[in-house]
Amino acid sequence: IYRSIDAQIFVSALARDRYLSTWQGGRPPFPLSRIHTLHNSLLIEQPPYVPPPVKGPRIVLFLGRLSPEKGVETLIEALPALRGRRARARICGTGQADYVDSLKRLASNLGVMDLIDWKGYVTRTDTVISSCHVAVLPSVAEESFGLANIEIMAGGRLQICTASGAQPEYLTDGRNAVFITPGDSKALSDKLISLLEDDAETPAIISMGRQAYEDYASTLAWPRFAARLESIYAGEDTREDKL
Repeated sequence: IYRSIDAQIFVSALARDRYLSTWQGGRPPFPLSRIHTLHNSLLIEQPPYVPPPVKGPRIVLFLGRLSPEKGVETLIEALPALRGRRARARICGTGQADYVDSLKRLASNLGVMDLIDWKGYVTRTDTVISSCHVAVLPSVAEESFGLANIEIMAGGRLQICTASGAQPEYLTDGRNAVFITPGDSKALSDKLISLLEDDAETPAIISMGRQAYEDYASTLAWPRFAARLESIYAGEDTREDKL
């Protein structure tokens, strides 16, 4: 089956290498030139950069599916340390009812239900991103890519996330993101306090968020993705880094 395929495209080097590892010696029975790595993108027109809000509480955003591998518990467990710091969490996403109920029980037991806005499914992710100050994507599972991560980048926001999968392929700790260890709620709360204790104009939030916006535009935006995909379909892709 694989010998008859002209090209195989992987959304990350992590996914590609995991696939190749299933072949003895990492060498499949077909030319490696048929293997391509193309980071995913978003079919959107990237909106103009908007700085974080100046007025109101500092908004910490989670955006994505509510499931155990996404590590939402880590965010909830970090919230007690934010009490009294004019900060709120905004959780946008849906999941299995029993699991969502368990998250709300955790928040209730920790006494932070009043610090969380449970928004459920949102149709305009650009709007919720522009209204936040920093995003938290604390995945505890190895992810082959991470669409929510690049949505945050496209929206020009700094994100605190884990390097639990392909994230280091397009995010750099201290440049356009802040990495934490999966499940480390203490590290997360410490990072949030250091970022949010000042005004919204704090340099780290602005500079790294703007850098994320520019990095998405230059390396991940849809026109570049579509052009590369078209060249692969046409058999014209000769990039040396396609592996």
